[in-house]
Amino acid sequence: MKYLLIPLLCCLAVSKVTLQSNYSKSKQMGLTDNIFFNMMMFAVVGIFFSPWLIFGNVPIDTYFFGAITGILSVCFQLTYLFAFSKGKPVLVTTLNNFSMFIPIAVSCLIFGEPFGISRLVALILATASILLITLKKDDSKSHNPSSNLWILFTFFAFLTNGLLTANQKVYANLASDFNVFGFVASSYVTATILSLIVFIVTLKKSDEKFEFNKKALISAGGSGLFLGLFQCVNTYAASVIDGAILYSAYNCGSTVLFALVRIIFFGEKLSKRQLAGVFLGVCSIFFM
Repeated sequence: MKYLLIPLLCCLAVSKVTLQSNYSKSKQMGLTDNIFFNMMMFAVVGIFFSPWLIFGNVPIDTYFFGAITGILSVCFQLTYLFAFSKGKPVLVTTLNNFSMFIPIAVSCLIFGEPFGISRLVALILATASILLITLKKDDSKSHNPSSNLWILFTFFAFLTNGLLTANQKVYANLASDFNVFGFVASSYVTATILSLIVFIVTLKKSDEKFEFNKKALISAGGSGLFLGLFQCVNTYAASVIDGAILYSAYNCGSTVLFALVRIIFFGEKLSKRQLAGVFLGVCSIFFM
């Protein structure tokens, strides 16, 4: 029964990322727009789960690990949204899902989960996938620095998402009193406060013109709802499912599902080289 959590995680993640990527493509986003969107998304989760901080008996280590997750979430979502706005969402999510290498490494090195030949195969396939997706033919566009910005943003999203997930894994295994709702609440209250501070500072110092956007508010609210549900299920799943199984199955399933949604419903076009890269990426995640 616990493995039914994996398809649920896939559906929640794809729903959130679909809303997020569609918004990023709807306008030429600036830094303040990006921060505002993420602030609203975090606020939905933080407000919904804040009663657990007020009325729940939340231990100090839950606050600590939750705050770390909140800080990393701000960094991750900021770079992830910019990556979506600059690149193709299917390619961005495929590369970002390789962030599972980080929590799996933590699972193996700290908690003694097994490492086998299959993971070496996965690493080789992941390398081939990254090369197919990111390397371009030798043409004029290849030398345009702005055309490669999505790769830079995706790398930082990959790094912060991997550290975020590793932090959840450590908390789930070391917490003195495992508290899913308290963890999610402390994470996103921290993320909301930090985003608000960054938004105010950026708004004062930036020359960008910022206008309140109802579409952003609706998209951020929906993304926040799916994000909050995802984090609750994911934090619990990390405590009852082997990390090698959980991260491999979830990332593989969500990559395939999101690719199908983008190609079938949104007409996203990928070259044969990029499709091969996505396919190898899915195979890599499967072997992890």
